[in-house]
Amino acid sequence: MGPSTIFSTAGSKTVISGGPVVLDVYIASEDVDGMNSDLGDPTIPENRRRMGYVEFTISSANGFGPMRSKVYLPVTGEPDHYRYTWNNATALEGVYLFEGRRRRRYAAEGASRVGGVRDLAVGAARPTGLSATTSDATLYLTWDPSPAGDLNHYELYRGLDGTTFTILADDLPATSYTDSGLTNDTAYYYYVCAVDNDGNRSAPSTTLSAIRGPPPTRPRRRCPPA
Repeated sequence: MGPSTIFSTAGSKTVISGGPVVLDVYIASEDVDGMNSDLGDPTIPENRRRMGYVEFTISSANGFGPMRSKVYLPVTGEPDHYRYTWNNATALEGVYLFEGRRRRRYAAEGASRVGGVRDLAVGAARPTGLSATTSDATLYLTWDPSPAGDLNHYELYRGLDGTTFTILADDLPATSYTDSGLTNDTAYYYYVCAVDNDGNRSAPSTTLSAIRGPPPTRPRRRCPPA
């Protein structure tokens, strides 16, 4: 299960803090042959022979699923390796169960479970809609609320190069922040995270680049001719 960069730990929990989630199942070569034995069985009419598959199941006590997906073909060049990619961008918070089972096309009763079941808590959903408006030496930042049911607060990060960030505010109850005392004509970069009641931090929002420009120059008013 991966990639490793989207997982973190909070106490005894493994937390999904990003996505998508890639699920991998590896099957012994003799089991792959058994899974696809219908293809070489002369007692089955040729038009009814079917390839076996790995069935991936994802479910959660929060009402999600069970969602099932059948994967018939292995990863290219790896006949014992089957993969499913789950787009969890809209997944609700909760504990998720992941299973992989190999199945013969016409012999589901002979299916055996492969791979383990893991409990993973999905962290708070990432905030979206980060934007900024400007005035002299100040940026007014706003973003859309995280849909997390047990949202606790937000964390706002700022950087000067779009790569290195430091935390600017670590306990924001609302979806806005005023960053003042900035240098005009300078680019600033921001992203925001949501944190739930268990301390699970969401994936970061999209990074925002904002330039604090100088205040507008007011045109001089000319006196009307006499």
